[in-house]
Amino acid sequence: GSTIHNGVALLQLANPNLSWETNETINIGLDFELWRGRLNATVEVYQRTAKDLLDWDLLPLSNEIVRKRANIGSTRSQGIEFILNSVNIQGPLTWSTTFTGTTYESFWVERNLATPLNPWVRDNDPYTAIYGWRTDGIIQNREEIPDYMPNANPGNIRYVHINGDGVLDSQDVVLLGQEAPTWNLGLANNFKYKNFDLNFFFNAFLG
Repeated sequence: GSTIHNGVALLQLANPNLSWETNETINIGLDFELWRGRLNATVEVYQRTAKDLLDWDLLPLSNEIVRKRANIGSTRSQGIEFILNSVNIQGPLTWSTTFTGTTYESFWVERNLATPLNPWVRDNDPYTAIYGWRTDGIIQNREEIPDYMPNANPGNIRYVHINGDGVLDSQDVVLLGQEAPTWNLGLANNFKYKNFDLNFFFNAFLG
């Protein structure tokens, strides 16, 4: 009837072999100084590998619980970082500059085989890959509407047809780029004259 009975349901399975994610990092650095410290720089090359990523491992469908947490997969980031400091003018008026730059790439080393991938995903694609149809301008009039875009109208984006089968679908999806920029750059300048300071900073993201 309307009586409520308490019950227990199994929602997940314990995994005695589950461990923390681990990271391995290799760094090689170079520091140098020229002209009695008027120019100094640091350059660092690194590689960071993340192992034992936490993900779901699938179990047979006959089980009450069909997945469990497990350490599966590995990613890697590698890149270069540098800092360049210079004292351009030294005296009553002092002008110093700092230029920084970073470039790196992140990608999969090992994926979870239980996770289905879209057909356009490749093994060596970036970790933060962005996929989609490549664009080719704006459709200006009805004569420019491609045959593979029958429902398009003037003013719509024209997409690039890749495989030539006459249908714009998932087979035409390509790697458009990645979320992380190729280069992060910064330029800082500091002027000092007696009790006055002037600082300004530029930064840029390329790629």
